[in-house]
Amino acid sequence: MANADLSIRRQVLRFTPQADRYDVAVLELDRTASYKDNIKPICLPQKDASFVGRVAYVAGWGALQAGWHRRKGIDIRIYDEMMCAGYELGQRDACQGDSGGPLMLNQFGVWYLVGIVSAGYSCAKQYQPGIYHRVSSSSDWISSNVYQQGANK
Repeated sequence: MANADLSIRRQVLRFTPQADRYDVAVLELDRTASYKDNIKPICLPQKDASFVGRVAYVAGWGALQAGWHRRKGIDIRIYDEMMCAGYELGQRDACQGDSGGPLMLNQFGVWYLVGIVSAGYSCAKQYQPGIYHRVSSSSDWISSNVYQQGANK
């Protein structure tokens, strides 16, 4: 099965009036998703986890250039505790349409969701990194909402 249509049973939003805070939600599906070799659950980082200086992988289905969309993924460097990520010289970044996409890091063979694409001032421009929600700041909230319905850990 290449594609699957899944419905959402429940959604929980983490909202604050500040537009740049807690760009995150938990969605409960109406049935169990099927996992495959290349589709697996991802781990949440500990609240005090730091990934500064590490290279992470961002995925999305947004713009690569004006008027052109396709699924993509690139490696970008995390360089700041504010969860900005990119390269000083630009050239690699998430772009329009990638919001909500994962920023993932492989640490000793285990994949972690370290960020969620949130915003940016431009796409892959010099000195304009992408802005990500730092998942470690919401790990406890996410876990409490995922497991409150008695789901398997």
